[in-house]
Amino acid sequence: MLASVRAGFAAALVALFSFAASAADKPFQRSDLADSAVRLETQIKTEAGQVAKPVATLRAEAEAAFAKRDFRAGMQTLAQIVSVAPREAGNWLRLSRAILQIRPNDDSERINFLERSATAAYIAYQRSGNSGEEADALQLLGRTFAERKQWRPALDAYRLSLDLREVADIRQTYESLRDQHGFRIPDYSVDADAASPRACFQFSEDLPGKRTDFSPFVALAGNDKPAITTEEKQLCVEGLRHGERYSITLRSGLPSTVRENLQKSADYSIYVRDRSPYVRFTGKAYVLPRTGQRGIPVVSVNTASVQVQVHRIGDRSVQRRPDPRTGLRRPSLRPDRQLRRAVAGGSGGAGRRRRPDAGRAPRRGGASLDHRRPPGIRRTAGHLRCRFH
Repeated sequence: MLASVRAGFAAALVALFSFAASAADKPFQRSDLADSAVRLETQIKTEAGQVAKPVATLRAEAEAAFAKRDFRAGMQTLAQIVSVAPREAGNWLRLSRAILQIRPNDDSERINFLERSATAAYIAYQRSGNSGEEADALQLLGRTFAERKQWRPALDAYRLSLDLREVADIRQTYESLRDQHGFRIPDYSVDADAASPRACFQFSEDLPGKRTDFSPFVALAGNDKPAITTEEKQLCVEGLRHGERYSITLRSGLPSTVRENLQKSADYSIYVRDRSPYVRFTGKAYVLPRTGQRGIPVVSVNTASVQVQVHRIGDRSVQRRPDPRTGLRRPSLRPDRQLRRAVAGGSGGAGRRRRPDAGRAPRRGGASLDHRRPPGIRRTAGHLRCRFH
């Protein structure tokens, strides 16, 4: 038992080092497939055991099985061949193709066959010694990735295959996949609630670094040099204005990090709406001095007025108990008699259009909270009255 374990471990080490050596300097690299390749080769050697038949006999048996359309038997025979001659890329290519011809019994087996076929094709690609075998292996990899809806590795495999050898059917498949799943603009958004609004375009792949000049590929009507920022898969046109309409064009040729450029120019007509009305206090808590300042700072945008209510929490209601959501301790508020309204008043929010305006909720006058009230804890609540333009 121990001897067999040691033999299996040794075989795995040999497969690992031999595969790593053969995989050097190949443009298509996948760490997940490299790991699967080591496991698959070790599994095949273990299952095949000691093969007594010569390779020529095994190939004849495999051909006979394929002639009878018994692809499962043919796959098992090809597995014995690769266990005897693992360095020959053509054996792994035939195994990969044979696996794809098997009709699976269910979805689970289908996924398993696609993964095993991709792994065999990857081994063939890494061990191939000529461009023809490399192109064949990359075509198989592209197919297995596409059938699993893994579009980016499928596109990369097909593209590299075409770089090695131009095939009309493969070119058509690649172009169709690129149109549907290649580098493109799935969506865009307008950040209108920011003080300085912007239009942002989301791409399907990462964009090049900040040193890349995108100005030749972005046109903003009426602006020769629009401000452009990029981050990962997003490009933003900055410096827009509220209440304005813009025409933005993203031109074909815009680069990405996956050796694909934007295929077609995209035109967008964008309207930057006014900022949504809102009002807030400048902090979560505020301590009113006994003298001097006569209000609580309030910031508002597009707001005509603010109705402010101030409640005083009685001394007995300040019971320390854990908040069930946060675990923090908070006052226990009981509305029957322990929470009494101290002030109800209005604050005229200047609410300048689109820009934040700082006002104050009054202490005196409209609201009757003044310095003669005793110290204590109070809670404020506000309701805004919106102004639309």
